Amino acid sequence: MSEEYIGEYIPQLIGEKIAEYIEAPKTLSLVIAVTYIISISISCLVLNTVIKSHDEEVAKLISAEVYDTIHNDILRSIMVTRTMANDSFLKQNLQNELNISQAEEVTLLQNYLNGIKENFGYTITFIVSDATKIYYYDGGFNKVLNPKNPRDIWYKNFLAKNLPYATDIDADEFDQESWNLFVNSRIEDADGNLIGVCGIGIAMDELQEILTRQEHEHKIKIDLFQPDANFDIDTSAVKFKDPYLKEIISAVQENEDFDNNQFNVRQLENIFVVARYIPEANSYLIVRRDNTYVRGTFSDLVLQIIAYSVFILFVLIIFVQVNIGKEHKKVKEESKRQGITSHADKYASMHLIDLKYNSVQEVSRHEGFNLLKIRDGGNAARKFRNALLSTTKYETLRGLLDFINFDNLAYRMEGKHGISYEFLSKDYGWCKAKFLLLDDKGGDLSQILFAIEVIDAEKRSAEDLKRRSETDLMTGLRNRGSGEKAIKELIANGVGGMFCLMDADKFKSINDNYGHDVGDKVIKAIANALKRTFRKNDIVMRLGGDEYAVYAVDVPDEDYGANIIIRLFKEIDDIFIAELGDRKISISLGSALFHAGEKLSFEELYKRADLATYESKKVKGNYHTAYSKELSERE
Repeated sequence: MSEEYIGEYIPQLIGEKIAEYIEAPKTLSLVIAVTYIISISISCLVLNTVIKSHDEEVAKLISAEVYDTIHNDILRSIMVTRTMANDSFLKQNLQNELNISQAEEVTLLQNYLNGIKENFGYTITFIVSDATKIYYYDGGFNKVLNPKNPRDIWYKNFLAKNLPYATDIDADEFDQESWNLFVNSRIEDADGNLIGVCGIGIAMDELQEILTRQEHEHKIKIDLFQPDANFDIDTSAVKFKDPYLKEIISAVQENEDFDNNQFNVRQLENIFVVARYIPEANSYLIVRRDNTYVRGTFSDLVLQIIAYSVFILFVLIIFVQVNIGKEHKKVKEESKRQGITSHADKYASMHLIDLKYNSVQEVSRHEGFNLLKIRDGGNAARKFRNALLSTTKYETLRGLLDFINFDNLAYRMEGKHGISYEFLSKDYGWCKAKFLLLDDKGGDLSQILFAIEVIDAEKRSAEDLKRRSETDLMTGLRNRGSGEKAIKELIANGVGGMFCLMDADKFKSINDNYGHDVGDKVIKAIANALKRTFRKNDIVMRLGGDEYAVYAVDVPDEDYGANIIIRLFKEIDDIFIAELGDRKISISLGSALFHAGEKLSFEELYKRADLATYESKKVKGNYHTAYSKELSERE
């Protein structure tokens, strides 16, 4: 029984209204049968459309989540490698490579690469000298590239592209079941001549785990199709080129509205395909969702509907033919009363309102429930208002009084079986008030039900679940997802401010030398320093590990922002952790301003702050770098 349409409990009344105009029982039965069959057919068509639309939207949402995960990792890594490629220290070492001993060169470059690896948590960092073809990495000397070795052909292919940087997703050299994302950048001297290539590698285990979980949860298949490569990538391994993926891309591109920068949807037989191009990876993200299972479920549901409908139709026709007569009105009133009573069990109270006579009658009320304790009789509108005025909390009172206004109730109920409003009561917490149609009579609202349901436990549970989903459990700060969403909304609404990125200096050595328990204390201490420094309306979040971000709203200029950061550095400097002894905690911080009305995306603001943070890492102790155009030009 629908909770918003009580009239469904009395199927015999369908025949009563028709019988007022049709006297012949056989004709009446035929009309009922045809009408019922048409209704069931329309319901099945609507259900089929809803299921198809749901399949498409689910596929798009899953694809968007997968795309964002891959795209964000790639953009950050590109910035790091381009910064490396423009580092004067690295260029000088490569140009002087032949003038110093190989051992000294290996030591210098190993220390440099180790610093990058530790700061950003990459799997590997490397440099290739174009003069000697020596492959240096964070572990020292690796090898001399051999153009005949298939594992080294990437170097030649990258140079042939003549691009400042390029990405490549490939299997790990030692574990073919693991993904790696490689970002390569050209290193050129002042005259634009190539002197080497630098790059980083990121283990894709976490991404692989996320994609695998998405596949199992949503019954989908995820692939990365690289047009220019001789292999493809799915969640289990790198594999040789699958011709079917090329056919899928070709089919999707045949759509008139195909756009590389959008999620493109195409249904192929029983499969929904969503594809989008990832330019930084030169790959197409392909998400396939097989709707055979859903269609099978739909077919079973249709068969059940038909079976139940035939049975109900048979019973209905017999009932109508037997009961047309003087007893209709009596049956109608008695059935209505029984239906209301059986439906009232789930509500704390239920009242029957006669709008024509402005009267009210109590249908049911749970023992001890006194929120709406009123006498039966006239003046229903005034009784409702007076009772709820004294039992409802102020913050939701005005909305509730508007909701129970009988004057415009017919307009608000038009085309609906019911409307509801959630409010806070003084004694029972969150409740839900509902107006429910008693009969489906084409807008006849002479009688209507008003019910109250206590939903305090469910409401608070939902609010707690939402809060937990948006909070970093270790620190109590916002997590990355909720923080970035809030900042993007502020930027979209033109709210200016200062965006800061920061992380703890030499945090890995704290974990290594003092243990992860002490490392956790450092993470919490920095989080508490941020809470004490920034305001409640500022967005403070933990990105992960020892990395944090803040959006301080209404910061007009760098001087204003610098004063805030000075206070933060004071809080950081005052941190004392017994296990660390005299060792001080310090952070490297970069900031970038967003001015109201400025045409700047969150991603670009993030890049600016990240570039400034990288500069701060070069200075020992608490240090702040504010973004300037010179930083971008230096890059």
